[in-house]
Amino acid sequence: WAVAGAGDGDRDGFDDVLVGAHFADPLSLMDAGQARLFPGSATGTSSTPSQTFNGASAGSLFGVSVAGVGDVTGDNFPDLMIGANLADPGSRMDAGTASRFLGTAAGVGPAPSRVVEGQRAGDFFGVSIATSARTRHPTPRERRYVRRSLRQSAGFSINRCTTYASATLVTVRKNTARLPVA
Repeated sequence: WAVAGAGDGDRDGFDDVLVGAHFADPLSLMDAGQARLFPGSATGTSSTPSQTFNGASAGSLFGVSVAGVGDVTGDNFPDLMIGANLADPGSRMDAGTASRFLGTAAGVGPAPSRVVEGQRAGDFFGVSIATSARTRHPTPRERRYVRRSLRQSAGFSINRCTTYASATLVTVRKNTARLPVA
């Protein structure tokens, strides 16, 4: 599961919550994944989603990462990004995707306005999405820190770190070399 604040898309004065369910099986597509938008209220977050976004293909794990990315388009409605790190765009196995959904007066659009794809098979693009107040490319020092953290904690290496709108997308690949056992 992934959880993120989604801003106040319905303009009721309460922030909404976006939840990713990457092992969901919408439309009988095994592990296609889902993301659900839950409206906030004076009594807390609703237990019933106001919108559901479904992964398009089996095994893509849509919803593995979610983020409210603020108002990317300047229309005063919060926008969302949803990652699918095992998606296979252009027949590139496990290249991954990150999809941007635009907020509107009628709610968040049901289809992505933009899909950013991993460049190579095995990129796992979209495995992590984080919002940032800065909309610039990460510095070499920031990239080194991310590389070191991924390598030390999980045996992953960074392929690419991209800032898109106000979301920072990190592409990683699983190291095939053996890691020393501590």
